Amino acid sequence: MRPFSKLGRQDLLKRFGEDCISGADNMICVLSSSEKQDAASEALSIALKPIVQTIGRPDSELGASLYVGVFLAHAAALYEGQVRLGTQFPLQSVHGNGVVDYIIAEATKDALCGIVEVKHTDVRGGVSQNAFQLHAAIMKRIRQEGTQNRTSYTMYGIVTNLADWILVECTVFVGDDSAVERTMFKTQRFPSVFDLDDWEVYSKKVLSFLHWALGNMVSDSIHQVKRIKTHNNNSASNHICAP
Repeated sequence: MRPFSKLGRQDLLKRFGEDCISGADNMICVLSSSEKQDAASEALSIALKPIVQTIGRPDSELGASLYVGVFLAHAAALYEGQVRLGTQFPLQSVHGNGVVDYIIAEATKDALCGIVEVKHTDVRGGVSQNAFQLHAAIMKRIRQEGTQNRTSYTMYGIVTNLADWILVECTVFVGDDSAVERTMFKTQRFPSVFDLDDWEVYSKKVLSFLHWALGNMVSDSIHQVKRIKTHNNNSASNHICAP
């Protein structure tokens, strides 16, 4: 049997079943907000248990990515069809072609509104990578749709190594001629969100963070709000402007 670090993403999905990633949206019916959170937390624990027992602490990016996929699926289910989750999404930019780990799309418009990058250790490098990905996605949208009288476009990304989670915001400002005037990045870091030693408790923290983060993504996809909303968690913020 091959070790998990050598398995591809599809191998992992086959081993644990597609329900770990794609079946979460079947768990929520007509429930109140708090009931939905409780139902999602319970379903998340059930989905995570066999993965924790089999993989334990992931020793590779692929192992971490499987955990993240389960978290994302259950957070997306809280939006009851408004949010679509995709994996292994190809993306082109001036810096080259690549594949992003996960995408978040606003389902009614099928519009990309978030990109998730999973790292085993190098979270800082993942932030730079995610920033390039977000900028490339926004530029592609501008090329396809034009500016439509907008002065800016905003998109969010998430970078994580399971323990720490970072929200990345990319805003591209455009002029009347659709030329890019400047690009601004903001980051918010949420340390120690997940700990496998007490995974059932910490998984609720991850679900809460992702529920909030996906809300920002969908809100900005619809309304293009340019400000990261305040989340009731300790975080460190950075603002970076690029010409």
